Amino acid sequence: TAVFVLGSVAMQFLLGFGLALLLNKGKATTAVIRSILLLTWVVPGIITGFTWQWIFQSEHYGLLNFLLITVGLPPVGWLYGSTSAMVALLIGNIWRGVSFHMIMQLAGLQTISDELYEAARVDGAARLQSFLHITLPLMRFSILISLIYGSILTFGVFDIVATLTGGGPGRSTETLSLHIYQTAFRQYRTGRGSSLAVIMFLINLGLTLFYISMLRKRE
Repeated sequence: TAVFVLGSVAMQFLLGFGLALLLNKGKATTAVIRSILLLTWVVPGIITGFTWQWIFQSEHYGLLNFLLITVGLPPVGWLYGSTSAMVALLIGNIWRGVSFHMIMQLAGLQTISDELYEAARVDGAARLQSFLHITLPLMRFSILISLIYGSILTFGVFDIVATLTGGGPGRSTETLSLHIYQTAFRQYRTGRGSSLAVIMFLINLGLTLFYISMLRKRE
């Protein structure tokens, strides 16, 4: 769960921030691109999981293995190894959540006045200095909300995990949310499942407090 959450949130945030910086323009083409990228967020997680399962299938009808066979390489059991299955799961979840972080950071970027950057250029500031001393400080609240919401959502991800890997091979990709489902509704141990759900809530609360404390230190 820690690998899945940290890897997903970190890459979703970084890629989303990068896309927001690239698309922070008022042109019609960038608006169309933003709308297309947002589709990855609104697609149901079950559809996303089955789509990436088809891509990573180890048989010949999997898209990725089909491409490998086409260029003369042997197929790979992407979902049969612990590490490769976790990588596949991370890729699917990152692909789904990047657009959310992009929209959050884009909203924060558009609240920053261009006059601040113009004044910085007049004073001789380089682009990197403007980014570090203007963009990041003024976006701290949108960054905080993006990280908190993204972490909570990733902790609760169930549909992609259940459809893409099912927690396998073995239990190597079984996240806490899937484990709660298995415990409460497959093993019918509702008391233990409820206790695990409370633990997941406390973890999310701890992460939220950690992000808030980091924000105050930055201020």
